[in-house]
Amino acid sequence: MAHLELIDAALGGLLAGWDDDRGLLIITSDHGNLEEKGHRQHTRNAVPTILVGRDHAAHAAAIHDLTDIAAVVRRALKLPA
Repeated sequence: MAHLELIDAALGGLLAGWDDDRGLLIITSDHGNLEEKGHRQHTRNAVPTILVGRDHAAHAAAIHDLTDIAAVVRRALKLPA
């Protein structure tokens, strides 16, 4: 559980200090098995995604699964699709 407490503290500090005017913060993972510490392969478990900052709700509405993350990042950075 110490590793979860470390992650919690790091995320808490990041979110507490985030300035929405600086842009969009996206926190996600490519694994959905944090609760299964002994499982080392990808699973089909849901992966939480946290969006904070500028236009977060509009960007969140475009995310339905992990494959949508890259398009949201490109759009947020104003890069070509």
